Amino acid sequence: MIELQSKIDSILPVSVLAAVVLFIVKEVVELFKRSSERKRKISAYKILLCEELQKNLWTLNYLTSICHAINDEHFTGISYRRTSSGSEQIAVHVGREGEYGPLWNVYTSIFDKAVVDLAVIDKKLFEKSKVTYECLAEAGHIRNSIIRISEDKLLEEYVESFPEYALNVLKEAVTALDVLYIECAGKKLDRPKLRSYV
Repeated sequence: MIELQSKIDSILPVSVLAAVVLFIVKEVVELFKRSSERKRKISAYKILLCEELQKNLWTLNYLTSICHAINDEHFTGISYRRTSSGSEQIAVHVGREGEYGPLWNVYTSIFDKAVVDLAVIDKKLFEKSKVTYECLAEAGHIRNSIIRISEDKLLEEYVESFPEYALNVLKEAVTALDVLYIECAGKKLDRPKLRSYV
């Protein structure tokens, strides 16, 4: 036994063994720290995405109501204006009625900022986010089309077919929001938000 110990001591001095052990312990601790940091980051992104999804649900519901009004047999037109404070407003005229109300934006700032990080740290969350935000890009197109219809009289010929197309796009977007929200929050998206801290 003493002979084996002396052979080990001659091959690897105690200081080298101690250094190797310390290195391994340090690497294990760093691994746990990185793993913990990754989990906190994913959790934070999920919370922020949920806030943005709730705001977008409000917008999609509002755009859906505009499309239903355009589809009404008494629809006569759309008016759009930008106020002196810079906010956008829309009035859908059904018959003679049509009061201006805010035209809500489609929000993507959280995803825009997190997209690269999401792709690196959580592939599944990134894939679901990508699909959802592609649908939101289409919803943004619907929003912009409503503005264009109000400003360009040459587009009046498309007004009749627009609501059916738009309602399908918006329905698909709401479904995609719900899928991502379930991934992030573990429950169905049923509560839209008008305002949020993000």
